[in-house]
Amino acid sequence: MNITLLFDHDPAEGAEHDVAERDIAAALQEAGHTVNLLTIYDDLDQFLKGIKKQRPDVVFNLCESFAGNNRWEMHVAAVLELLHVPYTGAPPTSLHLAQDKALAKKIFTANGIPSPAFAVAGKGKLPALKYPLLVKPLYGDASLGIDVKSVVHTPEELSHRLKKGRGDAPLIIEEYVEGREFYVGVLGNEDPQVLPLIEMDFSKLPAGRPHIVDWKAKWEERTVEYRGTTLVFPDDLPEALQRNIGEIAVKTYRALELRDYGRVDFRVPKNGEPHVIEANPNPYLDKEAEFVRAAQRAGYTYPKLLQTLVEFALSRSPSDKKS
Repeated sequence: MNITLLFDHDPAEGAEHDVAERDIAAALQEAGHTVNLLTIYDDLDQFLKGIKKQRPDVVFNLCESFAGNNRWEMHVAAVLELLHVPYTGAPPTSLHLAQDKALAKKIFTANGIPSPAFAVAGKGKLPALKYPLLVKPLYGDASLGIDVKSVVHTPEELSHRLKKGRGDAPLIIEEYVEGREFYVGVLGNEDPQVLPLIEMDFSKLPAGRPHIVDWKAKWEERTVEYRGTTLVFPDDLPEALQRNIGEIAVKTYRALELRDYGRVDFRVPKNGEPHVIEANPNPYLDKEAEFVRAAQRAGYTYPKLLQTLVEFALSRSPSDKKS
């Protein structure tokens, strides 16, 4: 099988490929495929010529942006749709629905999926939300724009945070749910499989720090936020709660019309109802990332997981490939 590994990369950041991309290429080669890398940034002509030259049987889509804009992630998938090239992961509409956190939350509400109350900054008078509140980018991902001061406790703190903002980037304000944080991988389409729950353990954070995964906790290894947060597989969850979280995860996955694989993030307050924080199409496939670790816990080797995603892409009907 001829597979194109498609990913976005800013030339200004150097020529080194991400570790996950190298690992994915190696695992697909181990499974017997011919793998070609295709890097795109802001050159659509280069993108089109690369696909035409490589003539892939399937594209393994790892793109999270185009020209550095994560809101254009959906357009990369749309180009593949127009070219009638099978590709892994979510279609353009699903990428758009998940990217816009406010729109996603409206869909959650329409489908009876519990999620924290919210408002979008700058859209008129703010509704009466209960403090503390979490302020974050409306369209961001990978914890971009989130830090310890993103959790605000008073109207004054909220006003200051909104004024600081992120330039012209819109912000979403939601009620902060104190509780345990779980990541739930979902794999498949017609009968999606819920992978083992994985939890972010905040117990090693310094006293007084909000229990959130901010930019430092996710990416800056020398910080107290990074060292104070650890992924674990919980062993103390009642079966009924696990089942409830899994059912909500699948409902969320279907409501946003995600495809092949996704991750749904939850906050569960003590003795309370699980709340969906957000849903992530095409989650990160680094070997140490939440989705991969959960899949391995479910019995998937790394090559088998990637091969499964390739098979999902190849199984689309002709109408799926052309729509």
